[in-house]
Amino acid sequence: MKRAFAILVAAAVSTAASAHDRLGYPDPRFEKPPIDWSELPKEVRDAVLETREACRKLGDEEEQKFDQWQGISFLPLKAGGQDYVVVDHRWLCNDHIKGGNCSNRGCDVWIYEQVAKGRWRKVFDEHLYDKSYVVDYETNRLQMMVVSIYANDPRCHPKKSYGSGAWCNLIVTHKDGKFVWQKITAAYAEPGGVLPPREFDALGCFTRTYDRAHLARHPDQVITAVKLHIYRPPPGSSGKYWFLAQFRLRGKDETLRTGGTCGEKVGEKASGLWCVVECDGGGVDVVPRARAAMMSLDRIRVAACGENYFSGAQELTGGKDDRVFRLDRVDDAACAGMEPFEPYKMCRRAR
Repeated sequence: MKRAFAILVAAAVSTAASAHDRLGYPDPRFEKPPIDWSELPKEVRDAVLETREACRKLGDEEEQKFDQWQGISFLPLKAGGQDYVVVDHRWLCNDHIKGGNCSNRGCDVWIYEQVAKGRWRKVFDEHLYDKSYVVDYETNRLQMMVVSIYANDPRCHPKKSYGSGAWCNLIVTHKDGKFVWQKITAAYAEPGGVLPPREFDALGCFTRTYDRAHLARHPDQVITAVKLHIYRPPPGSSGKYWFLAQFRLRGKDETLRTGGTCGEKVGEKASGLWCVVECDGGGVDVVPRARAAMMSLDRIRVAACGENYFSGAQELTGGKDDRVFRLDRVDDAACAGMEPFEPYKMCRRAR
């Protein structure tokens, strides 16, 4: 899905422009910002402080060190025009952190126009699932944005009701002082059709190994490494997704394994997957994103290789520092060696 979004962006970009999911921001070591920090809208200054504090509490401390201006950019929306202030909450912190700078679904983007010295007007305030900025590199003008928003938004022209994990793609331009939203249609899709809302990028391999420094700062953390593989089951099998998971524990040499089926969470505010181990073996809550996945652990049954899954199993529970894990998306080859998991056969063998 991420590749499809990139193809849409490439198709929309002219030869005199470049597209990125992150805009450049002033680095006082090399260039003077066009205004002083105190001249930014108060709403922006307050949001930066609150957001980064939330990211420090929810994310890894060593990864949450910020440049003051990161996530804040200055560029015109029309040739020869004044600079607008673009605030991209995704980049106010160093990662997509649920409850910090973003939600499960996406992140806010704000754009401000200066109407007089010291006076600002917010002209864009949107929660975007994904986005790419198209900038004319000769004039540094923001030509357009290619964005994804919730599929039930009226600007998507939905023909039915979609779940919270679906979205549509649009091109956003600025004309006559207004933002114009155009759903991407036949020029980028099948002849005569439109691009359907896409599901979140659920499939993939996600891993995390915690180093000694991190574990020293979190002495109550028991899990030291996680590998998670979400994949399509064989044809004719139950469940839309299956998962495999491996865990390493502090002070233990063995790798603990488990697996099961995953389903999409439903509800207006629901997002991601609930992955369960058969026979009341618990499970994990997973919110996959383009670059990472957030995995929440309540309880899950695991066993070492060769042990009976029930008589030799143990249960991992989400303790003080073992409840939420940010896993990095890696190449699928990293999960290639994980043994296939057949949950129903395991239950039948246990009987």
